[in-house]
Amino acid sequence: MNKPVIGISCNYDHDDIFKDGGDMSLMYHYVSHNYVRAVMEAGGIPLLLPIYDKKDDLDQVLEALDGVLLSGGNDIDPQIFGETDRGKCGRIIPERDDQDLYIARKAAELKKPLLCICRGIQVLNVALGGTLYQDLPSDGDFLSHSKSNYPLNRISHRAKVEKDSLLYAITGLEDLGVNSFHHQAVKDVAPGLRVTAVSPDGVIEALEAEGSGSEGSCFLLGLQWHPEKMYDDPIQAKIFDRFIEAARA
Repeated sequence: MNKPVIGISCNYDHDDIFKDGGDMSLMYHYVSHNYVRAVMEAGGIPLLLPIYDKKDDLDQVLEALDGVLLSGGNDIDPQIFGETDRGKCGRIIPERDDQDLYIARKAAELKKPLLCICRGIQVLNVALGGTLYQDLPSDGDFLSHSKSNYPLNRISHRAKVEKDSLLYAITGLEDLGVNSFHHQAVKDVAPGLRVTAVSPDGVIEALEAEGSGSEGSCFLLGLQWHPEKMYDDPIQAKIFDRFIEAARA
C-alpha cells in the first residue's frame, strides 16, 4: 500500500541556525524535525514546501499531495486582516504569508485533508476571512500563552473540547492537556469554521470546518498548540494518525 504524501509548509527567513551575520540576501527554507517525525510515525511521507515563485508550480504540487500540514512560525502581517501593526508583532515575512494563505484556500478548495498548527490555525482563520489578536496579554484579558519555561513536550495548560467535534472523536477527551508557545490567537472566527476547544481564559485552541467529523466530511483541523512537540503523548499522536488516515483515504 502506497503511503500518503503530506506537504509541510516551511519557514522562510534569513535568521537561521547558521547565523550568517543576519545577511538578508541569504534566505533559508526550514522546518522543525518534530513535524517530519510526526508525519512519518503516523505512516505518511513528508514533503517540504518551499516558497514557490510561480503559483502554477505550487498548484501542480498541491493537486498531487494527499494532505497538507501548515506549520508554525512567524507572526502574520496584521494588515492582511485589516489592522495596523501595534508594535507587538515579531518579524513579518510577506512571502510566507502570501504562500501559506494561498495554500490554506487552495487545500480547502481541493478538499485536501488539512492540519494547521499554531501559526497554521491563524493562517487558516485569516485565509477564510477571520481576524487575530496581535498580542494576547495586551489585546484582552488573557494570560500569557508563550510558556517557553516549560519543556516542549510538557502540558502547560488545559483545553475544554466540544463533544460534538472531530477533535473529541480523535482524543475522546473533553479536558485535554496541551503545550503553549504563542502570543497571538484567533479573534473573530472566519465563516465556515467553528470553535471546538478553548483554554480556561478563553483563548481559542481549536477550529474545525462546520460539519467536520460527520460522515463524508473532509478532514480540516486547526490547533493552537503543538501536538508534534508532544511526541511521547499517545493522545496527541492520535491527531496525526487520524490526519494520515484521512489523507490515505
